[in-house]
Amino acid sequence: MEGGPKYKTTGERFANANKMDLDELEHRIHELNSRGIGCPLTVLYSRGDVIVNWRAAIDRYNTHARHVRVPGSHLGLVVNPVVWRQVARSLAASATLHVSANQV
Repeated sequence: MEGGPKYKTTGERFANANKMDLDELEHRIHELNSRGIGCPLTVLYSRGDVIVNWRAAIDRYNTHARHVRVPGSHLGLVVNPVVWRQVARSLAASATLHVSANQV
């Protein structure tokens, strides 16, 4: 996530209410992200999303991440046919990789 909870008003409120150290949390999140994700990764984002800034979706830790820009609003993404086509393509590609790996 771009910036992380340390830089969000809601994150600061949550941390204060729960007596959390946001510097420590930021460090832990960076450590986890640095390990990376070992499976295919498709990241869908929309520049029309006014709830989550599109920059927050860009994965800078996993170089194999495939970023796909889609049209729509935050809540509209769940009913957007373009989004579901991308989800179907990603799942089909993952299934093909899984089948190929098991046939070796």
